[in-house]
Amino acid sequence: MINSSISDESILLSKIIYLLNRFNIKYLSKEDIIYLYDSLEKDKNAFLQKDPSTQGGSTYLLLSFSSFDSVVGYRIANYIYKKYEEKIDAKKISEYIKVKTGIEIHPASTKVAIL
Repeated sequence: MINSSISDESILLSKIIYLLNRFNIKYLSKEDIIYLYDSLEKDKNAFLQKDPSTQGGSTYLLLSFSSFDSVVGYRIANYIYKKYEEKIDAKKISEYIKVKTGIEIHPASTKVAIL
């Protein structure tokens, strides 16, 4: 287990805020960010339940899994793409995550399976 004084909630929220700030996306509301956080919390729990390599726990997952980072980017990009129809902002996030993680998930994708 990783011993961290930073909470998982803070790490997850910082991932969301980082991507929004990196691309100067200011139009999301507090409710939008809460929705994204809740969705990613469910994704985090799915990873922990279904992926045996997450034995190190949730902090380990949040800090070291590029596959989870790709899901974070996808969730944000997909939300922006669908709710705000900001296709260019969504694609910028998607391309950044693709370069960072090597994993590409198009922002218009309707389902991402966490097997």
